Amino acid sequence: MKAYRMTNWQSPPEFRDVEIREPGPGEVLVKIGGAGLCHSDLHIMEYPDGALPYDLPFTLATRTRAGWSASGLVSTGTRPEIR
Repeated sequence: MKAYRMTNWQSPPEFRDVEIREPGPGEVLVKIGGAGLCHSDLHIMEYPDGALPYDLPFTLATRTRAGWSASGLVSTGTRPEIR
């Protein structure tokens, strides 16, 4: 899939190909129908290394339209965590 990714702090993000892997135990795969950047994404680009608790690279897009795609084995009573 294509994704707009932060690869370096205080640098413009890059449009990159990202591998889609099958979900493992306790994970879900969410199909994103569309995504967009908002002003908070623009601010993230300005922070220096260590200012935010995120590991690089990561995908920018705080506004998404999504649907369920696939899930790994999830035990009863647990909720998937979106990261």
